[in-house]
Amino acid sequence: KVELLHLLCHGVASDRRRAAGLVMTSAETGFAEVVDAERLRRVIAGKNRAPPALVVLSACKSASQSTISSELSSVACMLHAAGVPEVVGSRFKLSMEGSRRFAEVFYRVLFEAGPSCEPAAVRRAVWEARTVLLGTHQDLDAYGLQHFSATAGRRALATGTPARGKAELALVSLLTHHF
Repeated sequence: KVELLHLLCHGVASDRRRAAGLVMTSAETGFAEVVDAERLRRVIAGKNRAPPALVVLSACKSASQSTISSELSSVACMLHAAGVPEVVGSRFKLSMEGSRRFAEVFYRVLFEAGPSCEPAAVRRAVWEARTVLLGTHQDLDAYGLQHFSATAGRRALATGTPARGKAELALVSLLTHHF
């Protein structure tokens, strides 16, 4: 079973013409295509396949909510709703330097006490990475980081929709500053 999946690629938010997705280049053809959130969800957390404990999306707008579609319009939201307990993405554009620095700090903190994809460990790693990014010219990268975490007893996605089914989800936003 894959415990942790980190995807580094371009991301696109949904709009009137397309669904949210990640831009992937085919190894066979060399052509880039947008893999929408639903297709990615089927590949990562599909039927008869246990999802990873943690998915990190180093991609622009991978956690960006569309204003025209449902609450589960972003890649991060779709993966989390499909059963990936911990998902980290960005609501905004993510710079290459910000992505690199985020990964460096995030994984150092996440694994300093031994490998763990537990919610508290992921939350702490996101917090530390955001703190480091806020002290650099990657402030927008820091503000965009979004951590979706499995938490018992409540579900608070962007629209505040009440919980449905057995798996209850919570959106953990760790913004420390306001615009």
